[in-house]
Amino acid sequence: MYRIENIETAKILHYQIVGEFESDLALNKMSITAPISQALLGKDVGDIVMIELELGIQEWEILEISLPT
Repeated sequence: MYRIENIETAKILHYQIVGEFESDLALNKMSITAPISQALLGKDVGDIVMIELELGIQEWEILEISLPT
């Protein structure tokens, strides 16, 4: 489970990275192939990641990485 914060807006999101066929945004489950997931993989708490979305490139800070419960 990743908890990330948008640097510009302070919006906080929670995502669990799952297999492509398990994704369900209503349950905060993001496909491993999604741009957000790709940007987060291999990063650590405190890292700033650049994520290219439809609205342009956004900066997000990784606040927490934990195992799903």
